Amino acid sequence: MTVGIPRPPYAFVMTRRVAGAARGLYEPFTLGLRESGVVGLVMSGDRGEGYLFTGVRASSMLPGRGLLVRPGIPARTIQTALAAEGSRQ
Repeated sequence: MTVGIPRPPYAFVMTRRVAGAARGLYEPFTLGLRESGVVGLVMSGDRGEGYLFTGVRASSMLPGRGLLVRPGIPARTIQTALAAEGSRQ
């Protein structure tokens, strides 16, 4: 985080289908998020949609896999998991 810019006291998750996502990334709200250096997770999708984050395109991936995109750090493949309903950890 840049010195002098306070970190917001909240977090949220924004999801969007890959189809049309590159175009949607230039809407004012989404553009503001990208410019503020958010962390992103790009799941499986059509590479033809173009760059969703700097240097990152969607691609065909196994279920649950995605690219974790963080500012200043190369994107890396991660495995997500679905917790059982009602479990709290």
